[in-house]
Amino acid sequence: MENHEKPIIWFQGFRYKNTSLVRLNFKKNDTIKKRMDANSWIRYNEMYRCYYIRHTPYYISLTGEVLSDIARINTNYLNKKEPDRSISVSVNNDRMYTWNPGKARIKKEKVYLLPVKYEEGIFIKLKFRHSKEIFSRISNSQAVWWDKKHRVWLAKLDSKTLLALINIFAPKVTIVKNSDLHINDVLVMKRLMEQSYYGDKGFKPCPLEYVEKLNAMNYSWNTIKTYHYLFLKFINTFHNRTIDQINRFNEDNINKYHEFLKQQKDYSSVTLNQSVNAIKFYYKFILKQDIEIENIERPRREKLLPQVLSKEEVEKVMRSIKNKKQRAIMFTIYSCGLRIGEVINLKLTDILYERKLINIRKSKGKKDRYVKLGKKNKDILLEYLEEYKPKDWLFEGQYGGKYSTESIRKIFKRALSGAGISRSFKVHDLRHSFATHLLESGTDLRIIQVILGHASSRTTEIYTHVSTCNISSIKSPGDDFDF
Repeated sequence: MENHEKPIIWFQGFRYKNTSLVRLNFKKNDTIKKRMDANSWIRYNEMYRCYYIRHTPYYISLTGEVLSDIARINTNYLNKKEPDRSISVSVNNDRMYTWNPGKARIKKEKVYLLPVKYEEGIFIKLKFRHSKEIFSRISNSQAVWWDKKHRVWLAKLDSKTLLALINIFAPKVTIVKNSDLHINDVLVMKRLMEQSYYGDKGFKPCPLEYVEKLNAMNYSWNTIKTYHYLFLKFINTFHNRTIDQINRFNEDNINKYHEFLKQQKDYSSVTLNQSVNAIKFYYKFILKQDIEIENIERPRREKLLPQVLSKEEVEKVMRSIKNKKQRAIMFTIYSCGLRIGEVINLKLTDILYERKLINIRKSKGKKDRYVKLGKKNKDILLEYLEEYKPKDWLFEGQYGGKYSTESIRKIFKRALSGAGISRSFKVHDLRHSFATHLLESGTDLRIIQVILGHASSRTTEIYTHVSTCNISSIKSPGDDFDF
């Protein structure tokens, strides 16, 4: 195996119970896992789900030697230590702890909920590995029954049954919802998001009205889940404070909390800003408190350039996708510069073939816009529609309803591999690539702004930094040297 083809293992120092350790980070790889399991000094921590060794020169050197033939060793993060997991800080008599719910991190048995279609309608299919714990729970429940004909455990697809399932399994068994199983009940989604924490002593759940208000104000589910987690983290960081006491916090308390996060963990400025927004939302819309929200300090965001594929790489990616539906999805994202949430929300009536336009409804910021339907994209869509014949949504899942974002990400990951592209990209990078390729072909920046649906031209101007056309035309002053 050539060195550049080997997977990477990152050595990262951290402290646990006043002991210096080294975490061994690597992407899922059975060969590496077997090698680590075979060496007694390399241990696995169930709480943090990682392999680790003692932080001594002897064990670091020894581990590098036994793994060097199957992986590349990266020690850049070795001296960048994580915080002590038991650390706490007192600010203004508020005792703050790094909230890492231990029981949520312990490896648990899982029950997967999948939608399944029979003649009588759509039901929930329960899939799990054979387990006495799980079997004893479902066999004593009236919410689940064994279907002899299809040899599966089934349950009704309704809110009452889903809540019953959570009560049956939590907190010892984790329920995993399949992406094709669509749930609109806010209470059920909240309970699913918090199921792993119910066994934690002193856990404070997020108030239901917080999630209900986010949903009522038409926030996307991705935003709701992010805000929910960040607010949950906020109220559970203060172990010695009740919700009523937290409700009386002022902007100084919130600033101190975010300063604590910056000191204890390496949070990005994006995450810290999202945390500020999540907490602001609670005080403003739920408590309706006259707190000086705007005085809350915000960390400066990093100015990172977007990842861009070349036109040749995009073509390779599209060629590697053989399934007509999957190719239609990925090509529509690229050729129209769509976000992943925009493509799954497209309906059949949004494709205006006569006008060669696609109507994007209620995209980011709840704004509508039109994008161009290119000739190639039109041909690919018509070929797909002729074979699949969706009923309502342009791209439907296996059991009806919208196609899932998780499935699209998996398609793109396989397509990158099939195209022989080893660099790491996300689906959203197809949108970045679309905008950059438009700019390089001479399209006016203002037109690109309208197509992408950017509120500010400053957002669109970032593509001028990744476009190679202007950079390539510049003559380096070093070219005039004669030696």
